[in-house]
Amino acid sequence: MTLMKLACLGLAGAAGTLARFGISELVKRNFVSILPWGTWAVNIAGCFFFGLVWVLAEERELVSPAFRFVALVGFMGAFTTFSTYMFESVDLLRAGALIHALANVFGQNLVGLTAVLAGMALAAVTARAVGPLHAAFLSDSGPGFGPPPPAFPAAPFSGASNTAATEPSPTPWSSGPRPARCATLK
Repeated sequence: MTLMKLACLGLAGAAGTLARFGISELVKRNFVSILPWGTWAVNIAGCFFFGLVWVLAEERELVSPAFRFVALVGFMGAFTTFSTYMFESVDLLRAGALIHALANVFGQNLVGLTAVLAGMALAAVTARAVGPLHAAFLSDSGPGFGPPPPAFPAAPFSGASNTAATEPSPTPWSSGPRPARCATLK
């Protein structure tokens, strides 16, 4: 791979990151909800863009293979990998591999949820063992990227109670109590 291709990938990746952040923030500001509409918007836009570029490059030959590579690997790789995941699932369906497509969709979702929960559990154990390292790394006054994300109420299956007015935050980036209900996220 040439230095020019790497530079193009890097620039496209930076643009994809900024686009993801911008769209997500814009949607979150205009649609306050417990559902992550910003992420939904990015993922659906990414799927649409991926399909558009793929057909224009592969089937219609209206864009060059180099543009396809930079757009899909660079920009879309930073914008969202959800579009790649969906495209690969559709590709399996088009190849007649229904069982594989379903296994891909349900498997990645199940394993992904499990991985998030495992990561959260490891972080909780590590935080208890090491102490409050977040003060230097993730606080509002530290070198972070703005205010911490909103803390959500305990999930119904977690065993935690949602009956108190406030609960201690289980997240390492939130230092104070959080609302017991998620009526508003701002």
